[in-house]
Amino acid sequence: MTIQAFNARLSPLLSIVVLTFFLAAARLAAQTPIGCGSDLSGSISTPNEIDPYSLSASNGDRLRVRGYSSSAGIQLFIRVLSPANVPLDSELADANGFVEIDSLVLNSGSGDYIIEVSDGVGSQTGSYGLSVQLLNDINCAGFLNCSGEYSGSINDLAEMQAYYLSVPAGGGNLRLRIHFPASSAELRVAVYNPNGNLVDTLQQPPGGGLLELVSYPMTAAGNWFFIFYDEGGDETTGSFSSSWQLLNDINCASFLNCAGEYSGSINDLAEMQAYYLPVPTGGGNLRLRIHFPASSAELRVAVYNPNGNLVDTLQQPPGGGLLELVSYPLTAAGNWFFIFYDEGGDETTGSFSSSWQLLLSTCANNIICGGSTSPSLSTIAEMDAYYFTAQPGGNVTIT
Repeated sequence: MTIQAFNARLSPLLSIVVLTFFLAAARLAAQTPIGCGSDLSGSISTPNEIDPYSLSASNGDRLRVRGYSSSAGIQLFIRVLSPANVPLDSELADANGFVEIDSLVLNSGSGDYIIEVSDGVGSQTGSYGLSVQLLNDINCAGFLNCSGEYSGSINDLAEMQAYYLSVPAGGGNLRLRIHFPASSAELRVAVYNPNGNLVDTLQQPPGGGLLELVSYPMTAAGNWFFIFYDEGGDETTGSFSSSWQLLNDINCASFLNCAGEYSGSINDLAEMQAYYLPVPTGGGNLRLRIHFPASSAELRVAVYNPNGNLVDTLQQPPGGGLLELVSYPLTAAGNWFFIFYDEGGDETTGSFSSSWQLLLSTCANNIICGGSTSPSLSTIAEMDAYYFTAQPGGNVTIT
């Protein structure tokens, strides 16, 4: 911008006021607009430099900012200002070069908030990584289906990856599996409820591997946010894989007929495949046959009752083969959920076949006395079910 020279006869006070106005205008003109879920790199190239970024936000939004620099001597200083340039919060980097402002409520109206990055000492220069994330805006995060597999990676210093999951009225329980790569990173997953409050921080197992939540309570309806990041902001990772499954919503699983055959396979790391079986009033007994392929995977089937509580975990026979339940009690009426997965989250499988049979007359074919039928078994693990009506003391001949 152009600043016109002043008349030397202006009073000192007026000169200071005018100069302050133009310096403020120069700072505003130099701002770099950034998105509400941005990861970027920058550099402080001259002593006392301030890098200002502008973020469009609504009143009441919640903000998380992370920064990191490995440049010798530099100590990052991050400050957040309101649209009226009123300071709201600031933090100085720790001895390792990391700085963070978490869950800052932007309550100064809607508009462009300013995020300033500088050297806290003032005399040092160097490069830095910066990540900015609004915690309650679905336009700033990736969508998670209530039953799906996703992968990601941390590629930049201080980076955050944000996702949101919509939970229906009444809340629900979540089964979550994340397979982390072997690395020196300390990956974390911050969990924010629909109000934007941090409620939990999940930790990667040391050195990588599987993180699993069997039945995680999501008590409030609305959009829950999950933020992936490296704890110190100084590490990047290979790809991580995740699988998400709400346990009390039939829209998040495949329907099982009370008499039917189904097949599936585990094709991704940490993957889950979910099915639900409606059980009528009074409950019932289930006959279940699953044929697993020969593989090194350790396939499991988690059984959840209609309340979303884990009640059993069925195991594949070693090396594959047939798993059979002759008369498994499903004591409560409602939708029972069955989740197929590999135990370690690090194996995939060929196709498995299953056959499901509720031992109720409404789920079988009727044979009248003196009748006949010609069944055939055309798929692996298949069952064909029939029932007939008899009087007490009668004899039955089946040929």
